[in-house]
Amino acid sequence: MDPQAPARRARQRGRLRAFLERHRSPRLMVLLMVTATGAAGLLASFLALRAGLIWPLARWPLAVVLAYGAFLLLVRLWLVHEGSRQTVARALGGEEPEPEPFPGAHRDKGSSGDGIDLPLDGDEGTAILMLLVAAVVALGAGIYVVVIAPELLTEVLLDAAVSAGLYHRLRGTPGGDWLTTAWRRTRTPFLLVLAFFTLAGLLLQLALPEAHSLREVIRHLSG
Repeated sequence: MDPQAPARRARQRGRLRAFLERHRSPRLMVLLMVTATGAAGLLASFLALRAGLIWPLARWPLAVVLAYGAFLLLVRLWLVHEGSRQTVARALGGEEPEPEPFPGAHRDKGSSGDGIDLPLDGDEGTAILMLLVAAVVALGAGIYVVVIAPELLTEVLLDAAVSAGLYHRLRGTPGGDWLTTAWRRTRTPFLLVLAFFTLAGLLLQLALPEAHSLREVIRHLSG
């Protein structure tokens, strides 16, 4: 490999990130993606429940996985959109791409308070607490992805451009598949959310086997 290739990629990444931060509001874009991801997870859980998958231990992890798939799909759609706007060419100096469309396929790649008594025993309290912790972890994961948005979108856009091989300026630039980059950047928050919701589903299924949805959990808490 060209010994100057890593330095060349670093310069290109810096120029592309600066362009995105000036003209694309990457954190706002990823905030919208994360919001849509959460909505997709809730919808997936609801549809799975309606389809007969009643147990949280199975339904919630499935919803998390489908929501993450929706997030990756949104990233892909964003890449298609930015490819149509020739964002990489504009950021790196106005170079025009070769005829093939940019977004094409890759070529080689229990307590009480205020008079309210919650009817919880130890196991139920633990399950509810874990569910709350899982929700907090999901919120934290979303915030983390929004914080790293400029770096995340820069990396996936640059890798998509390198993989497509449409810009002479990017020839010889090290890069990989955008999906691999997106996974590497977001796998930790995804796996944490998956683990906590799986554990919450297990504990809730053991402690409240009659509660198959959040509405039924709330109904149980209200007496």
